[in-house]
Amino acid sequence: MQKHIEIADLPYSNYHIDKQATLDILRKANAESQTEQDKNNQFFIPDTRSPSIAYPSDSISLTLPRKNAVERVLSLLPDLAIDLYCRPNGKYDVTFEYKNLRKLGLNLLGVTAYGILNGGSATSYIDEKRNSSYLPPLFSILGKSYQDNAGCCIDKPKALVPAYVNPDGSPGFSFIELKMRALLLLMLEAEKNTGKKIRIPIFEMRNPSTAYSLESAYTSFSSSPLLTDLIAHLDFDITKVQSETQPLLAALTHKDDGFPRKVFTEAYGKRDTLLPLPGGHGQNFSVLRPLYEKLFSDGYYLSTLVNIDNLGNVPDPVHIALTVLNGSQASFEFSRKTPVDVKGGILVEHSASGRFACADIGVAIPVSSVNEAEKQGKEILFNCASGIFDLRYLSKSLDVIIEKLPVRISEQDKDAGKYAQAEQITWEVLEMIPHPLILAVDKPKRFLAAKMLSEMLLTSRADEIAPRLLSHDSSYKEFCNLSLAMQGGLHNLLEHTYGMRLAEGKWVPEPIEV
Repeated sequence: MQKHIEIADLPYSNYHIDKQATLDILRKANAESQTEQDKNNQFFIPDTRSPSIAYPSDSISLTLPRKNAVERVLSLLPDLAIDLYCRPNGKYDVTFEYKNLRKLGLNLLGVTAYGILNGGSATSYIDEKRNSSYLPPLFSILGKSYQDNAGCCIDKPKALVPAYVNPDGSPGFSFIELKMRALLLLMLEAEKNTGKKIRIPIFEMRNPSTAYSLESAYTSFSSSPLLTDLIAHLDFDITKVQSETQPLLAALTHKDDGFPRKVFTEAYGKRDTLLPLPGGHGQNFSVLRPLYEKLFSDGYYLSTLVNIDNLGNVPDPVHIALTVLNGSQASFEFSRKTPVDVKGGILVEHSASGRFACADIGVAIPVSSVNEAEKQGKEILFNCASGIFDLRYLSKSLDVIIEKLPVRISEQDKDAGKYAQAEQITWEVLEMIPHPLILAVDKPKRFLAAKMLSEMLLTSRADEIAPRLLSHDSSYKEFCNLSLAMQGGLHNLLEHTYGMRLAEGKWVPEPIEV
């Protein structure tokens, strides 16, 4: 009978797994249990009326001392005539209204880069166990539609899977292709408003399993109907994406298998088989360090950082202007928590430090604490995985962030088996920011995330699916109403942010106006 291979001798390199990083994290995980870690991190739900929380809308305005506005804006754009963007308010203050906040933000786009956390292949996205447990009646209602669309996602990076489904049932354009179009449209708007050439470079964190597919796709995008005319008109090839590759880690054993944990070696029920996983998007601070430093040296002083699978997180010039005017080292988008927001982080306050933090539900904050807060009627803000960083601050703080960002262990039960995943979560950096700005945004406008294929299909075709779901069980009424609102948000984004129109059951690009 063949013996198991020793953990240290397993062929890590065959899976593109960083063996040393995996064993280091395994030792750290066993040195301190997650339960003990949570006892040292006491969080509570904060008062959302804090002055550090802004609620952007068409009616928003910001009043601050003129000297602060001048100092903060001119340190980035020394030639800007700031008084063109605000009005006097009393002897010392100025007020920025929404319209001029947007105009100011369009100028600031010239010193802003767009960072994407691309993650890996769409494995979890189409995992049947995960999708079917999300909302069992939905999975059965989707039926063949789910299987057909899952087939389009096999072995593809999440960035390259369809971001929506057309009304006629055909797959839409990919997440990354749409993001590129939106950035080009923003550049076009900025040039018309500022008279300057605005260039927003894209940079990304990818992993070894997706690098080739992404490079091939970006090469083909030069003939994309979404991009070709805009690239030619702006004379800027946005498909030239700067990237760094995130190392993969091996999955660890599930808590049900006891402690100390070991490397998980039974992937998909096969003996001596490792499961390669990304170590969380929080690794970006070390992986992307060369690009953060290069962009800063090239004169880019701000950078967005976003997850790829959210159609709402295109840069908002108003958000950029608010971040700069508030003197914040970073801003983070959150939206009011809804019944579908069950996996991810929420805005909390640390009882010891008094700082805002982002705590993952069930990982950094107990589910029971969240449920109790909801019963009490507290407003809970859910993390949208979208932020804006001042690169002047970030470039000086990377050593501290890399050292202090915690490693979280989450238990998984998926097609590959029961295992644990070690991850660093980007948004836990919030607690380290001296003066963060929280942007409380409207979910249908800014947070159309698709963590699962079934979720994307429901958002795309809620007008057809929601009534069937409701007829199955009337208790789904709130869920169905939210799905219809999200579909409305999707249509609004495709039309206005991505410059598309419906034609014979498909979303197609509108010709650009020059």
